[in-house]
Amino acid sequence: FDVRGLGEYPQNCKRTWMKLQSQELGMNYLSGVKFCVFGLGDSTYAQFCYAAAGFDVRLGELGAHRLLQRGIGDDRDEDRYYTGWDNWLPELWKVLGAPQLPLSRDVPAACYRVTTSPGKVESPPVPDDDIVPPGATRLTLRTNKLLTPDDKAYDRDIRHYEFEI
Repeated sequence: FDVRGLGEYPQNCKRTWMKLQSQELGMNYLSGVKFCVFGLGDSTYAQFCYAAAGFDVRLGELGAHRLLQRGIGDDRDEDRYYTGWDNWLPELWKVLGAPQLPLSRDVPAACYRVTTSPGKVESPPVPDDDIVPPGATRLTLRTNKLLTPDDKAYDRDIRHYEFEI
């Protein structure tokens, strides 16, 4: 969970959070469900990782089985949220029984080559339909919504994408 402002729940999970608050849900409503939570936030805010803590507690209250203690990524750490993530991720792999991948932030080599050709935007030399990396599936982009303020005060461009599958 990546918290915004004063601990608000991310937009994409507000409805789920409200449904989980229903008093009609029994204490075994989520029995058989396994979960773990990693929260992102900035510890200078009073409601630091509030949404992550809320989900972590509520899922447990509804009978879900917590696989791992809640992880926290603090934007104020030296490596930003990576400090907490790099400590938490190996434990996640362990509880999932998955092989641990090396912790690396190196960008992998491209699986395709880009060459430029003369042309105009209105009539490119290669149709867009031909630009698909090997083994990839073309998806239609349905939504491209900017989530961060568009006033240049925020140092990252965070977007919500929806694709037609």
